[in-house]
Amino acid sequence: MSELDHLRFAQKNPRNPLLRFSTNDPYDFSGKMSEIAPAIICSSAKHRSMKAEICGAVLPGLGIFSSRLQNFRVRSEARPFYGVTIPISGHSLFLTDGKYEDFHRAQVHLQHPDREFDAKMSDDPFDSLQLCFEEDFLNSMVEKLLGHSSAKVPLIETLDLSSPHAQSFTRHATFIWSEILRGGPVTMSPLIAQESV
Repeated sequence: MSELDHLRFAQKNPRNPLLRFSTNDPYDFSGKMSEIAPAIICSSAKHRSMKAEICGAVLPGLGIFSSRLQNFRVRSEARPFYGVTIPISGHSLFLTDGKYEDFHRAQVHLQHPDREFDAKMSDDPFDSLQLCFEEDFLNSMVEKLLGHSSAKVPLIETLDLSSPHAQSFTRHATFIWSEILRGGPVTMSPLIAQESV
């Protein structure tokens, strides 16, 4: 981890690393989320009042947050991160291959940095855990794992949560999030945070 990463981690994690807020203002949402999930645009779906409840944190190379969203739309043309949405309850519509698909607790949705992202939440609350892996950080991890810089790993758009790989990933993500919520070592040590990510 670079000195800059250490500094960013220390500044964002002095004692309580969590960012918590509720809002019904799309601009307020986008502004507050800019450190965790930059380059996203928010608007109210169906011309109704939106509601957003967020609890998030920033680790080296990763923004992670839980959310409850209603009457909500999030979109972007390009982002500096790979996104992962793990549904907890409710359902949402995600744009996949040019059409909207319904996502619920049986599927995890992946967002690529260079692809259009568009998600819509209805009147009913959609609860999820979101992970935003910085593009450069994830690419460097792929390079280390595969041993060469020209490695390109094709990522699918969805994960079926009945598969062992998806279940394992979800368990790890949930564990890291629970450690953040309880103020465990992952929030106090840059080295532990980096290794956890």
